[in-house]
Amino acid sequence: MADCHGRTPAGDPPDASDNPAHAPLDQARAHHRAGRLAEARTLYQELLAAQPGNAEVLYAMAVLAQQAGRLDITIQHLKQAVSHRPDFVAAHIYLGNSHLAMNQRREAVRHYRRAVELEPGHVGAHLNLARLFQQTGRFEQAAAHFETALALDPELAQAHDSLRRLLQDRGRAEAALKRQ
Repeated sequence: MADCHGRTPAGDPPDASDNPAHAPLDQARAHHRAGRLAEARTLYQELLAAQPGNAEVLYAMAVLAQQAGRLDITIQHLKQAVSHRPDFVAAHIYLGNSHLAMNQRREAVRHYRRAVELEPGHVGAHLNLARLFQQTGRFEQAAAHFETALALDPELAQAHDSLRRLLQDRGRAEAALKRQ
């Protein structure tokens, strides 16, 4: 299952479905979750041969590639996934994360923004943008995304702390005090 940032934990491809038509994909995912990566890869490849544009399979192949340390292949699979399914929010976020891991910040921002456009209430996408903007010195944009994340989830301690520190660092102590 993907976390709030659109990432899947190592060995955990996207959730399986209850649809019998998805049985081969579910079987591949079961192998993946169980750590039988070669078997999962073989089934994913068979599925892709039969359905070259299957975004879910491409996403799962991206997870496998990331687990093997192949971010270039991860990005390749994710780009194919969003080309076939442009509204695939988790894939856009995963693309952002992958581009960021390769220090490709512009591409990361582009995919995080697309995720926000598609799903404005996605807390993880706003947090990712906020952190990236903070790292690159775009403090007003960072603050805006931290504030949006907090409006969506007021109990999000990490966003409170990050926004408070950002405001303090930027000399806005009064606003930071309100965040404590």
